[in-house]
Amino acid sequence: MQKNNFNLIRFILASLVIFCHNIEFLDGNRNNELLTKLFGTLLFGEFSVSCFFIISGYLIVKSWDRNSDAKIFLANRVFRIYPGFIVASIYSAFLVGAFAGNIQYSQEYEYVKFFKNLLPLDIPKTADVFKNNYFASIN
Repeated sequence: MQKNNFNLIRFILASLVIFCHNIEFLDGNRNNELLTKLFGTLLFGEFSVSCFFIISGYLIVKSWDRNSDAKIFLANRVFRIYPGFIVASIYSAFLVGAFAGNIQYSQEYEYVKFFKNLLPLDIPKTADVFKNNYFASIN
């Protein structure tokens, strides 16, 4: 296996996304972000996500090049995307939501709808649990 710096690059990009979101969470104003203040057009988060798409495209093409059988390729994509999405969604909706929300959160949550929305990779809908923040819902 060849060594590359994709993990380091992806770590830096993910850190920039977190950095960018933390600034925006304070008051919802995207213009306070450092890159936007310098250039007036672009956020670190937008830049990072664009870079993620470029890297992902490269890695997906490399995966197809390794095994161009469509069934195996699609199965690999599904097993790469769904487990992380499902774990992150369950963690966000049930653990973060339950601990950050009030007692009604757990009682009123639409569990069946939540699990139906996992299949098409819909963002889990939650009640607003962070009432004092600019962005009150779980992301």
